Amino acid sequence: MIRVNLLNQKIRSQVNPQLTTIAINADVVMTREDIQKQAIAKIAVMILFPFFFYLYDNYYYQDEVQSQFPPLEQRIDELGKFNAAKEKFVNDIKQFEKEGKLIQDKINKINFLDALRGYEIEIHKFFQKTLPQKLWFDEMIYTFDQKSETGVKGEIKIRGLSYNPSDIQLLRKAIKENILFTECEIQKQNTVDFENQKVESFELIVKMEKRL
Repeated sequence: MIRVNLLNQKIRSQVNPQLTTIAINADVVMTREDIQKQAIAKIAVMILFPFFFYLYDNYYYQDEVQSQFPPLEQRIDELGKFNAAKEKFVNDIKQFEKEGKLIQDKINKINFLDALRGYEIEIHKFFQKTLPQKLWFDEMIYTFDQKSETGVKGEIKIRGLSYNPSDIQLLRKAIKENILFTECEIQKQNTVDFENQKVESFELIVKMEKRL
């Protein structure tokens, strides 16, 4: 609060030219009430400023940030869909590779069986040309059970009868000399009765290896 002494400035000037200025300066004073009001104003500013800042942060700034959420959520959703599609694509490729392997295995098996079938035909042709007239087979069993990178190994079990014991030896010799086989051994040979005649019963084990 400012108080100004309203004395006649002319009289003061006559008495003392500097009195007016001194009186005015001396009369500019602040009362206790003025000081309290200024303190209350400062405190109010200190309290209200954080409050208004809080309102700005929560209602304006937060709204601005939240306004960005829809595009971000949409982008995240798009990335999720992309990853799901990519994962499905990878799974499809794996499935195709698996099915391709199964198909290739079947093709390899068919080729393998076809090669064995051709091998068996060659063996049958060999025996048709080689068997002595008085020797015959009662049983011939093929077994292929040892496959390697270069081919397959197996054996033939032969059981038959012969009127002449020497024909069995001739057959064994012909088998061992043929490239279709790797080994031939007589497992069993003995004389038996057949239609009121003495004949030789025999069993052969023939080893073989087919190159594929």
